[in-house]
Amino acid sequence: MMIFKKQKLIIFLFLPFILGGCFFTIKSKDKPTGGVFKSSDGAVTWESKSAVADPGEELVTINSYNVDWLVMDPTDNNTLYASTRENGLYVTWDAANSWRPLLTNKGKLVGLVVDPNSPGVLYTATSKNVYKSLDGGRRWKSV
Repeated sequence: MMIFKKQKLIIFLFLPFILGGCFFTIKSKDKPTGGVFKSSDGAVTWESKSAVADPGEELVTINSYNVDWLVMDPTDNNTLYASTRENGLYVTWDAANSWRPLLTNKGKLVGLVVDPNSPGVLYTATSKNVYKSLDGGRRWKSV
């Protein structure tokens, strides 16, 4: 996914990366092997951007989560949504410096749509339900 902002190329990559049903992951003892990675220099270098902000608790990350897809808010380049295979939906409002859980314990999400004409209106679905949020994902209703 490429984002053009202030004439600076920002690229987000999520690992494990899914290509034709195959998993691709980086093996390293010292570096994260999953989650979300960001490049600000045209993919020359990559930085892990997988910290989950959770006030009052120890730092956790989405490094071990299988991120299925990323969706950028069409009206705000700093807002990015990440759907994980088993752990629900996460959001960053600060260009991937921290992530917050939005919708968990609902099962595997099969898509997310951000309404381009109404900032903060989101739709997502599981195999059993469709959900709608009017406040950027903070609260959800089954529709």
